[in-house]
Amino acid sequence: LAALLGRFTLAEMEGLLADPQRLENAIQTLERQVAGAYRGFYLDSARALGHFMATGETSREHLLMNAHNIVNLMGTGTSPEFSGEQLVDLKNTIDSLASLYALKYTSFDQRSAVKEVLREELAREEGNGIEMVMLLHKKLQEDALNTLFDGSPVNMIKGYTKDIFNPYVEVVAANTLEGSLLEQAGYSKGAMVGRDPADPDNSSRHLYVIKDGGLPSYVTGIVSNTGKRTRGTTLHSGLTDEVTGEINQRNQRELDRFRASKQAAIRSLLNSRGNFDPSRSTGTRMVPVFNPNGAVVNYRYMMENTTKDNLLERNNLLDQVLGTMAASAFDKVESEANNAMAVDALFAQYRAEYGSRPEAYLEFSESSTDPAIREAYRLLPAETKRHIRRVWGRNAMMIRNDLFDMTFGYRKYSLSDMFKRSSKLRQYNRGERYLPSSVLNQIQLNAVEKILTGILDPLLGPKAALRVRQAEDIWQALVKEVKDIWVIKNLFTLIGNITSNLTELLWFGVPVQDIVKHHITALVGILTYQRDRRELHKLQSILDIGYVQGNTLEIQERIAELEDAISRNPVKELVDAGLFQTIVEDIDSSEDNYSYKARLVRKVDEHTQWVPKGLKTVAKTLYMAHDTPLYRVMNQATHLSDFVARYTLHQHMTTRKDNPMASRESLQLAVEAFVNYDIPTHRSVQYLNDTGLIWFTKYYLRIQKVLMHLYKENPGRALGVLALGQFIPSLGNIMDSGFWGRIGNPFDWGALNYPGALDEIITIRAAMSPFN
Repeated sequence: LAALLGRFTLAEMEGLLADPQRLENAIQTLERQVAGAYRGFYLDSARALGHFMATGETSREHLLMNAHNIVNLMGTGTSPEFSGEQLVDLKNTIDSLASLYALKYTSFDQRSAVKEVLREELAREEGNGIEMVMLLHKKLQEDALNTLFDGSPVNMIKGYTKDIFNPYVEVVAANTLEGSLLEQAGYSKGAMVGRDPADPDNSSRHLYVIKDGGLPSYVTGIVSNTGKRTRGTTLHSGLTDEVTGEINQRNQRELDRFRASKQAAIRSLLNSRGNFDPSRSTGTRMVPVFNPNGAVVNYRYMMENTTKDNLLERNNLLDQVLGTMAASAFDKVESEANNAMAVDALFAQYRAEYGSRPEAYLEFSESSTDPAIREAYRLLPAETKRHIRRVWGRNAMMIRNDLFDMTFGYRKYSLSDMFKRSSKLRQYNRGERYLPSSVLNQIQLNAVEKILTGILDPLLGPKAALRVRQAEDIWQALVKEVKDIWVIKNLFTLIGNITSNLTELLWFGVPVQDIVKHHITALVGILTYQRDRRELHKLQSILDIGYVQGNTLEIQERIAELEDAISRNPVKELVDAGLFQTIVEDIDSSEDNYSYKARLVRKVDEHTQWVPKGLKTVAKTLYMAHDTPLYRVMNQATHLSDFVARYTLHQHMTTRKDNPMASRESLQLAVEAFVNYDIPTHRSVQYLNDTGLIWFTKYYLRIQKVLMHLYKENPGRALGVLALGQFIPSLGNIMDSGFWGRIGNPFDWGALNYPGALDEIITIRAAMSPFN
């Protein structure tokens, strides 16, 4: 619909959605505006594109993904017949036609649902949500064109959005032999995979799907893995090496053969009469991939919408799709620059240190003997790999051992990994092209893993990996709930954290009056900063998308006021330096729509439709669900408690009379003094934390460094802090975090703490207090 703005009014769009005849009349009107020697090609290509938008089906040879490619006859070997304004007019007409065709091939029920919403919005006296969303989507597409596609529309799919899939689902294409082994391991057999008649690999394959059996999540470090990649499954891995630029002769020959087999069909398309009906087309076709100059460099299979929705459980919630689209564009652009900075810094460190301690370094490359290093290198964006080659002069770099996880992250450990590497599954290692890497991983088992697989393999059979993974995921989900209760939903933890921070500030030598003053300044400052940023972003978005409902000059003046207020806000320096973190140890306050918790909530909702809404609201409030006001307040208070303490310490260190610190060193001290949870820990320690066998390892391990620093620098004040703790034993004290008070068995019961944790929720405790 966004492509139709300017050509149709909102009221006319409602008519197109409500009346199939009106839609057909609009299509015929635009079709009559298409002229030229290749009119049939233009119309057929627009129909095929519209059908693809509605269904995801590649119903035609040489499917072109946008109006720009269609009017420029991309990949046909023929030059465009128009230029200048004529070409622009034709492009706009074809773009609108493709949208109208997409509406035609969209189900009437879906069109009717949108029509009802549009009708409600048209009845508003002021503003229109549908119009604003369409303008926003157009702006996001323009931003993506300029940032992700370097201003070239050649490889941008019409109606571009960001797909969100269930990360716990794995889909594999496999032949009958491989499929039978996958089914034994817990995969479900799905539809047959269509093949392009020209594809040299014409083997019969089906889709096999497994939930909770894919690769474990990846913990990212300083370097981001976000890059610009082509959608779909390609014919080959690329004509040129993405790093060296060297030609891959084998891939070039494969492409030449494939392209030659398509030439006769493409020539016939240029002579078509424009009566192609994609809804009657059968079979699957590969889609051409172009370089920025318009030359075909690859072909790819595209997944149909029904497969995305049903197998990969695509999230189609509009707010989340557009929000993810905006975040993804920002992330991809920023990641390239940030990764380059990280590579440059590692190179500078290497030149300064390697000569004196070469044993502390390892090689980071795709040819490493360590599979974890190989995977981390493969996951890097192509732009980062090219920068590594520019800086280091080769497709590798040296990095200190102790910085590897912090810099490049790692794949989280899962007990199911050992079953995927066991001898029983290694005998299934056939057809490497189709089996997932998680199944083909052949790293040898250690002694403990051999014992466990030897016991559980006979008990659980071929589905041992799946069953263990499911049990492990449920266990870890319960551990997350326990952490959420103990850290966010328990008022006493928040109070203890605040008082612990106060005693730490006293130990650093911050006077009590300064603590009070700076806490008030920081609290007011960060709340004002957040409020002003939200309003500024809203107003800037309104101007950017052209959805101005009032006086433009007034909005611009308000934007100037907000920008000035933000620049003068006392907390801006800390926010810009990254000290306002919304991260608490392994607690994510955002909702994962695909988690076990979310699935359980949906199941409960399905089976409790008869329960009054008010009763459900009471239950959610008692449990302090993430969307309740009380949880949001407690969650924000937890984040703010550390931030105001960091601000206070920074102000003290930079303004004290004796030996004031430089701002940069003070900011580093402030973030370390109150623990930076964003830095990953060792893979094994993270697993123990995820399973709740050892709790809150990031805090307790990292606070020891702070305590040692304080004992060394301020031994006299240590006695005062100790005396304060003895005088008020119930007061949270930073000294309570010392390792000497925790010597003994460090292991705990993990998820088994969940039942006992429930009565620590502040609302449940308050409700039960009259009965205690």
